[in-house]
This record gives sequence, structure tokens and C-alpha cells, in this order.
Amino acid sequence: MRRFARWLAGPCLALCMAGSAPALAQNAPAKPGVAAKTIKDARSGFSYRIEPVPAWVVPAVERSGVTVAPAAMHYRVLDEQLRIDERSQEESVHVVRVVNEAAGLQAASQIELEFDPGYQTLALHHVDVIRAGQRSTRLNPQRIQLLQRETQLERRMIDGRVTLTLQIEDLRSGDQLDYAYTLRGRNPIFGARALHATWMGSWRAPVATMQLRVLAPAGRRLARSPAPAGTQVSEQSLRGWQETLLRRENAPQISVDEGAGYAAVLDQQVQLSEFGGWAEVAEWGRGLFAIDPRQPALERLAESIRSAHATPAERARAAVDFVQREVRYFGTELGVNSHLPAPPEQVLAQRFGDCKDKTGLLVALLGRLDIPAQPVLVSQSLRRDAERSLPSPMAFDHAIVRAEVDGQVLWIDGTRHHQSGPLAKRQTVAFQRGLVLAPGSQALATLPAPWDELRAQVQDLWRVERFDQPLQLQARITWRGEMADGWREALATRQASELREALAEPYLKAYPGATLTAPLGIEHASDDDAVTLVLNLSVPGFFRFPEQRAMVGEVLLWAPLQALIWPKASSRRQPLMVSLPGRYVQDVRIDFPDDIVREPVQQRFEDGVGGVRLETRLQVTARRFEMHGEVRLGMDRVEPADWSEHITRLAKLTPRLGGTVSMLPFSLARAQALQTRMRELEEDMKRGKLPVRTKRQAEARFLRAVHDAQVDGGRLPPALLAQALHQRGIQNDHLGEIEEARADFARALTLQPDDGEFLSAAATNALARGRPDEASALARRVLERQPRQPGALMLLARAQFAQRDYAAAAGTLEPLLQDGPSLQRGYSLVWWAMAQRHLGQATSALLEKQPSSGWPQDWPRPLIEHVAGQIDLEALLAAAKRQSQPPEALTEAHYVAGELLAAAGQRDAARAQWRRATDLGVVEYVEYAAAQRRLAE
Repeated sequence: MRRFARWLAGPCLALCMAGSAPALAQNAPAKPGVAAKTIKDARSGFSYRIEPVPAWVVPAVERSGVTVAPAAMHYRVLDEQLRIDERSQEESVHVVRVVNEAAGLQAASQIELEFDPGYQTLALHHVDVIRAGQRSTRLNPQRIQLLQRETQLERRMIDGRVTLTLQIEDLRSGDQLDYAYTLRGRNPIFGARALHATWMGSWRAPVATMQLRVLAPAGRRLARSPAPAGTQVSEQSLRGWQETLLRRENAPQISVDEGAGYAAVLDQQVQLSEFGGWAEVAEWGRGLFAIDPRQPALERLAESIRSAHATPAERARAAVDFVQREVRYFGTELGVNSHLPAPPEQVLAQRFGDCKDKTGLLVALLGRLDIPAQPVLVSQSLRRDAERSLPSPMAFDHAIVRAEVDGQVLWIDGTRHHQSGPLAKRQTVAFQRGLVLAPGSQALATLPAPWDELRAQVQDLWRVERFDQPLQLQARITWRGEMADGWREALATRQASELREALAEPYLKAYPGATLTAPLGIEHASDDDAVTLVLNLSVPGFFRFPEQRAMVGEVLLWAPLQALIWPKASSRRQPLMVSLPGRYVQDVRIDFPDDIVREPVQQRFEDGVGGVRLETRLQVTARRFEMHGEVRLGMDRVEPADWSEHITRLAKLTPRLGGTVSMLPFSLARAQALQTRMRELEEDMKRGKLPVRTKRQAEARFLRAVHDAQVDGGRLPPALLAQALHQRGIQNDHLGEIEEARADFARALTLQPDDGEFLSAAATNALARGRPDEASALARRVLERQPRQPGALMLLARAQFAQRDYAAAAGTLEPLLQDGPSLQRGYSLVWWAMAQRHLGQATSALLEKQPSSGWPQDWPRPLIEHVAGQIDLEALLAAAKRQSQPPEALTEAHYVAGELLAAAGQRDAARAQWRRATDLGVVEYVEYAAAQRRLAE
């Protein structure tokens, strides 16, 4: 059946692709002198005529001063005039395009006019270019082509339509292209009834004056749909004719919001129909599907099915299987065949047909099997909005079958050749409204709704064989109904490897580093209209280790989430059409080799907005994590008035379509032992068995016990084990156990050789061990990848300082003196100033480098003031004692004072200060290690 969109485009093709009405009086073409003749295209064999404008046409009146929205091209006039008589109808169109700027030349310079040579003829009247008020013709038959393009061939359909094309030469900015033509003929499939539809505007550009003029014999019942807002409508009688005139000025370019359906612009269209109601349409349709009772091939087919199958349900399924699978889809919609189905005998012989052919065959075959069945006209474009159309065959673009099997009404689409399972599973839920071609049919029937249709069902089955190894994921993705059809078609026409990559995309995005480990699995259901596709993946790096406490992984419920991926516009002019309403479900299950929780955990969430409902359930037991998510789209559109609320609420709901898996990086038994160890450490520190000088050292003892359990727990994969080793190394450093720390950093770097944090921690440890050369090399490795990394620059400067390369240290610190946080700049100033003092520079150099207004307000400001000579040692030490952590501040103060004394040549006094720094026992501070190193020199 010819597509609704094609039918709508046909009569108004000039409006969508061309232009409008007569030119202003001073530019009007001269009607006399146009010699009528027929032009036959030698290449295609089709013909058209050149002739004067028909006498019944009345030029549209243009009102001066009408403006349109700025555009590269606009229509000065779109004038369509329709004359209906008993035998046929004529559609005369006059177009004037105005090229406002060069960007509009492409759209303005191509004329394309379609007609069906089976019942239509095309006549050109003039093609002129108006430039600076002067008119010149471009109607050159040598440049006109007639092409039979078959633009729907990729959809397995030919309609025989012919396109006249003319590329206008020498069209320039500021020109007007003025042309007119007439189409004659009416599809005889509709008998004497007239049908028509016109867009009261253009899809290409704004229109200054839009006119539709309709002439019909007085007394004809020509129904008309409401005109768009702003359209002036007038009617009058003219010597036995009824004239209806619709005019619209400054018509904006027709456009649709992203995701808006075809129905969103129905209010921009005027429909005409001589069908008095849906009952007349149904009566007309029944006549099309009436067949000659003598159908021997059909009888033989029915008898073979009857012999092979005992019950009506089995016979009905066999009949549907035959029509769907044995008769391939291909439409020949030439002339009356746009709506007239081929006889069943012909379809059986040729073994192909389009929707109406397959419907006619299936209805006839079921009838021979004593199963009641009727054709049903539906609209793929409009769905339930077909009821907004005037009663007309043109409200529909598809045909299906209504059958009664064992008392159950089933709605079956014979074109869905990939379907499987029992007929109850194959029911179509896409259309919502349809016209049943049965006696007594008075209105559109309500078809099954899609709200509870299960569209997609995903099962993610995770397997953890070892905690420290990549997780294995098997994803079973089941598509049902129309979505199953799409994937089956893809499987039949594309490489499985290509489809595997496309199907895996949500997983590869959600789990970076995941790899596919097996070919695509394909399981066709026999008891359902479904296909299941199976992916197998290996997923390293599933777990993160935030703050080195718990192993945390996230799962994504991508199938329900994708159902809620809507346009991002904050407002809409037209409804969003939900293309596939229904249910989208995903279940995730992760099985673990060991217990991860002591007590079960259960959570449930349910909420929604409008017709959208979201539900999630979470359950965690000893060795299993399970999450269920479902989105139900219980509507087929979101109205503009509801859009803002929908997107606001959905933005809050969609984060729920993900779950977090969290567990300890060691067994529950080890966790119990760790708790015991923590109590022992606390008791030992209280009793003085484990002396600590600072709060940080006390924390380090607890943290080292935690990291011991993590490192030895056997659950951490290599990348996370490296993090635990790194953290344990830091705690060992804070406790002064620098060799143990060195071993931890070495192991961490073996697992993650280029990690900047690990390299920096190892450099700090090297300084503590008195190996500035090693520290320098490690810091430089960081700077190779991050040339201005502040921590690495500071480490390198301290290593250079330890090597007594004070000039290099000062140069390394230069970038840190102006940028970065106040605390970082403060310590950089202290070390830079100490280097300068060792180089013999005066205190004034510090003030010249950075005035005191740029110094930190708090610690280490007293250190800077001391190196700048603004406060003496006594004042510095007093300031350190006032800090929240006096031992740490005093360690820094004694070390810095020692460096200044050493630079001044007071070696003994310097050593005394360094000794005081080490006596404080703040082993976690770099100044402690630096003072030790100085004392050892």
C-alpha cells in the first residue's frame, strides 16, 4: 500500500519542493503565445506537455507589504488550485521563489515534479527567471529530464512514479524563479470520489502568500479538515461550481521538533475527502479485497495445511508462517495497484507481495481454513492519530489482518517475515487504531496497546572466579516483537562480528578495558517472538579502590536507561512521540567465590512521571549481588506542556539505573581479626608499649594494620594491590620504618611502573634514606610526563638541595613561587630562600622575589619571616609552639634555622638546631630526614 507520506507529498509536491503563486502584475508572464505541444523524453519514453495556463485558473492576489522571516530563499507565493469534475481532477500550481542570498541558490535552482503516468499527465506552462524586473524564459526541453527513480526500492517497493527534473541555469542572488504546471488525473482506485491534501506552507522556506483554491461541482460532498491558524477561508458559488478559497500570509517554514512524529504537523495540512465517514471507507476497502471464489492454488494450499494440522490454532499458525516466510515482501504499486491487492492466486504464483497483497492472501487462506479473518487498514505514520484525519483511505499506509482463533481476537502483520512463536506472541501493538474491513464497520477499532509489551530484556551474569582476576560477564540480550524483527533483519544482512561490536557498545563504554572473548551467540526462540543475542566479555578493572578502603564497582542498567534517552531541549513546541512504548528490563547478578556481607541487604525504589514508571530492586546476600531495573513507557507521547516536568524528574530518576557493589578487600574472617588487632594497637599505645610522638604516627599504626590486611587479603587485583602497597609504604615512612617502606614502593612500582603518585612517594622515601640521587631520578620520571607537577618539582628541588646544588634547587623552585595554593607557595619560598642564602644572596632577594603581601597568612609564614630576617629564632620558635601541632612545626623551625646558620658559617650552632629537630621524633616530616642527613655529614 502506498505510504501515507508519499500520498501527502504527491498532491502537494509543488508546495513542498517548489513554490507558489502568480507574480505581481508587472512581472506576470504573457499568457498568449504559448504553443501547446507534447514532448516525449527519448531516454525514458515518458512524455509531458507544454501549454498555456488553464482558463479556469484565477491568479492569486498578492497583498503588498507582506513580510516573511529572514531566510536564504523564500516563496513569494505558493498557489495551488484544484478543479474537481465527474471524470477527473486537475491540480494547477504556480510558484515564485525568491533568492535572497547565495546560500539559497541550491534550494531555489532545482525543479522536481512527480507524477504517476498510470493515471496522471503533467503540463508545464512557463519557467521564467525575473531579474531586475525583466523576465527571461528557462523552459528549455533540451534540459528537462524524465526519470523513473524508484526511490522506495530499498524498501522493496516500486511505484512507477516519474520525476521531471530541470536544473535552472544562471540563477543569481536577487533573482526570482517563476514557474507553473498542471497535473491532470485521478487514481481510478477511488472511483468518482475526490481526495486531496495540501500543506498550507512549505517545508523548505517561509511563504509570503499561500493559497489553496478548490473548484467542485455544486452539490458534491467534499469534506475539509480545519485550516491552520491564521488562514482566511471564503466560499462562493460560481455558475454551477462551488469555490473554496484558503489564504495564508507570512506562513512560517514548517518544521518539527526533534522526536516529534508526523502527527505533530497535521494542523499545518488541509485534507479534502468525498468519503462520508469511516463506514464508506470500510465499504470501499472491502470491495478491493473481494476475490474470485475460484482459487485452485489457494485451495490446494489450504488443504495441505488442513491435512498437516489438527486444530484451528495450529492451522492458523501454519497459514501465518506461510504468508510471512514463503511470500517475500516486494510491492508493485503502479497506478491502481497503490491500493488494489493482487489476487491470491497471483501472489502464490509469484511468491512476493506487499502488505495489502500478503493481507489479502492471509485473509483468503484463513477463510478457506474456516478461521474468520478480515483486512485491517492501519497507519504506521500516524498510529492512533489516524482518527484525527478525515475519513479517507489516505489516512492509512499499511494493512494487517484481524483473525479469530479459538475465540481469541488476534491482530497479525503478514509482512513481519522474521516473527516466531505462537500467534498470541506475534500480535502487533504498533498501531493502536485501525479500520476493520468488515460489514457494519462504522469507526476505527482500538487495537492492542503497547504499554505492557516487553521490548527488551537483558540478563547480565557476572562470574568472579578470583577477586584479583578480571571478572567474566555473559550478557544475554533478548529482543521481542518489533525490536526482534530489526535484529533478525540485521543478522540476515550484516556480519555477526559487526553486530557484536554494535551490541557490545554499552558494555565497552560502561566498563573501560573490557574485551569480547567469544563470537556472538544467537538463540532464536520457538515459543516466543524473540531473539536472544549473547555476549561474553572479560572485564578487568571492574573494581575501584577509593581512598584505599573498600573495593567498589558499578553496574549499569543500560537497556532501561536507553529507553529514557530523549532530546535534550528544555522546551518543545510539539509533542515528543515515543516510538516504542512498553517495558525495558535488565537484571544483573554477580556471583562471588567468598562471602562479601554478613547480613543480607535489600533495597527497593519506585517512582515515575506521567506515563513513565521506573522500578529498581537490589538484594545482596553472602555471595551474590542482584539488581533488577525496569522502565515502563506507558504512553506514546509527551505533550509540550508536560515536557519540563518530565525532563526534570527524569534527570533525578535515571541515576537510579545503576548499582554499586562494595566489599572489603579481604575476607570477613580477616576483618574480624583486624578488629582485634586494632584494639591491641590502641591498648599498646595507651600503655606506651608502642611510643608515638604525633597524631599522624598513631594513625599510621592503625592504617598500616589495615593495609597489611589488604595486601595479604588476596582479593585485590594488581592495580589495586599497588595502591594498597603504596599506602602501606607511606605509613611505614611515617613510622620511620623506611626500608619496609622502600620495599612496598618497589612492589607497587613493579605493578604500576609509571604511576606518578607511586614515583613521588618512592622519591620521598629515597630522601629519607639519604639517597638524593635516587630521589632526583624518580622525580624526573614524574616530570617527564607532567613537566610542571608541583609535588615532583618540590621533590627534585629538595634532592638538589641535599646534593648541595643550591643553584639548581632555586631554579627548579622558580615556577612554584607564583602559582598554586598559598601553602605550596609558602614552603617553596622557604626552600628557595634557603638555597639563595647558601649561594650567598642577601635577605633582600626574597623580598624582591615576592613581597610579603603575597605570603601565606598562617604557617609557614613565620618560617618565611625568619629566612627574610624579619623575626629572630626565638620569635620563630614561639610561633611554632602556638601551632595546632607544635612538634611538627618545631621540627620545621629547627631545621630551617639550622640551614640559615650553616649558610652563615655557624656550623656548631646549625648542628644544635638539627639535633633538636631530630630529637622531636617527627619521623614523618621531610625536615626530620633532612636534619638527620645534615648531622651525618
